[in-house]
Amino acid sequence: MLMNQNTSPSATEIPSVLTVLNEKTWQKFDFARDAKGQLCYPTDPKAVKFCLFGAIERVCGGDNAKITQVMHKAREHPKFALYGVTCLNDMACDWNTLEKLIKEAGI
Repeated sequence: MLMNQNTSPSATEIPSVLTVLNEKTWQKFDFARDAKGQLCYPTDPKAVKFCLFGAIERVCGGDNAKITQVMHKAREHPKFALYGVTCLNDMACDWNTLEKLIKEAGI
C-alpha cells in the first residue's frame, strides 16, 4: 500500500492494484469494460475488466493526486521507467510478467 505523505496514514492508504487486477480481470488496450464487454470508466461499479492504468484509477477512486502518487511509485521501477505503464500493459507483457512487475514496484 502507498501512503500519501500529506495526511494521516489511515485516511490515505491506496490498495495495491492487485486487489482488482488478476489474470481474469486484466485486459489490454482499454481502461475498463463491464460484464457485457462495453467500455466504461474504471470507477464505474459495473467495471469488471481493467488494463493496468484502469486498475490504478479504480484503486485510487479516480482521485488524480492518488493516481499521480501511484504512477510516480511505478516509475521508480526500471521497466516502468523505461517503457511506461501503458506500453508494458498493452505491448510488452503477458499477465505473469506484468503481475511480477507490479509486485516488484510495490503498486
